[in-house]
Amino acid sequence: METFTNAGKMINDSDYPRKRAEQISKIRHLKLDPQLYKLICEFNTIPYAFTLQCCWGHFLPQGQKNPVKMNELPESMEIETFVYRIAYIAFCIQHCREGRRLLKDLEQMVRLNPRFIQFGSAAWFWRRQMNSFVLQVMPDRFKLCDWIELDYEEALKTQKWRNALFSQLSKRIGRESSADERTDTTISPNKIRKPTQEN
Repeated sequence: METFTNAGKMINDSDYPRKRAEQISKIRHLKLDPQLYKLICEFNTIPYAFTLQCCWGHFLPQGQKNPVKMNELPESMEIETFVYRIAYIAFCIQHCREGRRLLKDLEQMVRLNPRFIQFGSAAWFWRRQMNSFVLQVMPDRFKLCDWIELDYEEALKTQKWRNALFSQLSKRIGRESSADERTDTTISPNKIRKPTQEN
């Protein structure tokens, strides 16, 4: 994203409980990408974390009169170039022992492939919510962009690491959600609008 920066330094925020409750009340009305629905539900049961915004990451074929957004690329295709809209998840972590531990684990997600996966903060989010961070998937040389044109081969690689990141993130957040005795049950799959599956 255009405002992507190095991860900000965590600071105390006495207003965290109010901000979390306010954001979660908005999440119930957001239109989520179907692929991220379960992840967002589970993320927001963790009392020392909540999500801000997310996108699965989409591909639009170039050279077509009315290009159709693609969630997954086919194994072979005649189209040579795609517009890739960045995959990311932005979230806030509370400055506490559990929050710092979770944040450290999420930061390690970059190790899957640092050439395609970045961890940091976004200035736009931080101005509105301190202690906010971002995991995103974008070829590293384009990490400051919201979208970029990619050839088919690089688009396939980007898709591979997008899928890998969200798969590992879902497992990690699932463990965190089920292990914490203070799990917030105010957010559950039946309390967030379930999206219509596409593609």
